[in-house]
Amino acid sequence: MPRWDPSRLLREAWGLEGVLTPLGGENRNHLLTTPEGRRYVLKVSDARAAREEVELERAAVGAIEAEGLELALPHTVPTRTGEVVAPAGPGAGASLGRLLTFVPGRAWGESGVASPERLAAAGGTLGRLARALETADPPTARRTHRWDLARAGLLRAELASIADPARRALATEAFRLWAGAEPWLGEIPHGVIHGDLNDENVLLEGDR
Repeated sequence: MPRWDPSRLLREAWGLEGVLTPLGGENRNHLLTTPEGRRYVLKVSDARAAREEVELERAAVGAIEAEGLELALPHTVPTRTGEVVAPAGPGAGASLGRLLTFVPGRAWGESGVASPERLAAAGGTLGRLARALETADPPTARRTHRWDLARAGLLRAELASIADPARRALATEAFRLWAGAEPWLGEIPHGVIHGDLNDENVLLEGDR
């Protein structure tokens, strides 16, 4: 079976060529730098996930922009035929590729100790982001995943994987406390929110 070729995918679907650099992440991600210096991010994932992610990303970006938040956001780049995804080739199985504009910046974790001002700005931005996302409610947002705290009980079986007894005891206590709140989780308002604010998921421009 032919091997998946990101260069061919980019050339045939988007008419783009350049230098490809593998990136981390859950998908098969590449940074594309064209000869003109433009940069994009190519993401390849299984077909269902790719379409769900595009729908959710576009709804979220639209809601954020409608709220007027001054955030640098990646946008989906349509293929030459106007599609938002493209088959990644027979070597990738049931996979689709999508292309996003590149957002420059330094990762928070590479920017030294955060000042109180930066921490306060991050909290304020996250609050405004959560408020903006209240209007984003695509069907694909109503899903679960392994980071869904409302379904954290599904991970209780993994306690045995924690070798350190002290850490395992902490996790066991956390699950006990969670179980006490579980009966009321269905009554708590739900929404789309970026619940993973960490030093690898936030980009900075200067100290902003």
